[in-house]
Amino acid sequence: MPVEVMGIEDSMSLLEKKFGEGVTDKKVVIDMLNELEYLPLVIVQAASYIRQKSWIIPQYLQYYKEKDSDMALRFLLYEFKDKARIDGVTNAVLKTWIITFEQVE
Repeated sequence: MPVEVMGIEDSMSLLEKKFGEGVTDKKVVIDMLNELEYLPLVIVQAASYIRQKSWIIPQYLQYYKEKDSDMALRFLLYEFKDKARIDGVTNAVLKTWIITFEQVE
């Protein structure tokens, strides 16, 4: 079953629900939502990590971007076979999981 990405307004609303009044810099939020591909699962995962670490969004965004050249590369280079996966789709869910798993370690 195809799942559509959320629009920018719905994504911002979801993030604001997770942070309450803590979301102030809309440009940084939009940058993060772009990186997270507006996927609800990824947004909630990232928000939970940010709250748990007492980070701010720019701090998480920088850390998230660093994962492109870090440990995640091993996983991202592996060719997962999935007929339903659309060509060119990135791995936002995988990157947020890797960040969370490292915290658990």
